[in-house]
Amino acid sequence: MSVCAGDQLYIWDIGQGSSASIVNQKQCIHFDLGGEKNPIQKIMHLCKNKNNALVLSHFDYDHYNFVASIQRQLSLCIVDFPRPDFKIINKAWFRNLKKCPQKPSFLTKIYENPMAKNKNASSLIYLYKDKVLFTGDSGKKEEKVWSLKIPKNIQWIIVPHHGSNSSSGTELLARSKRANFIMSSRKEKYGHPHIKVQQRFKDWRRTYLNTHDWGSLIIDLN
Repeated sequence: MSVCAGDQLYIWDIGQGSSASIVNQKQCIHFDLGGEKNPIQKIMHLCKNKNNALVLSHFDYDHYNFVASIQRQLSLCIVDFPRPDFKIINKAWFRNLKKCPQKPSFLTKIYENPMAKNKNASSLIYLYKDKVLFTGDSGKKEEKVWSLKIPKNIQWIIVPHHGSNSSSGTELLARSKRANFIMSSRKEKYGHPHIKVQQRFKDWRRTYLNTHDWGSLIIDLN
């Protein structure tokens, strides 16, 4: 597995969950590190001797459960996270995460909801170089707000909430005419993407890739 001089997007084959990385010659930016199958060996191969930064979209277990094992082997700092509850604050892995001295270039937060009443609604929405959108488990209500802020020529969107019917509403699909959608999910256990989400993608003529079908996805962003 090799990395070219520019950016590559890795969507790790982790079953149901969320683990994605932007990798180049100098750094790795990880967007959530959770799921059913830990990608630590692949991440170590690509990122061991680089600067490693982490964005946590929210505090659902399947978005952070690999952080502890990965931070033991990588120098991992954290860029951003939503307001944690007291259970997370007391976790050793969370206390050991140091704030990154500076935010990686080309990384823009386009939405947060500090008044969110549940974890999914608290998902941070981040954009990388106007090319890739990371959406956590954000729902349709939140999509109506942040979908207005995404570039019309966005290329890649991580499907919110693994393809659950609570997300991927018409507002998002209407704003993403040129985008390709990607998700990490496991059909036989969780039924994602939901049949209604599949139909919406079909109706709006949007394409999507699922790690369930393709394994880890590697996308050249140059």
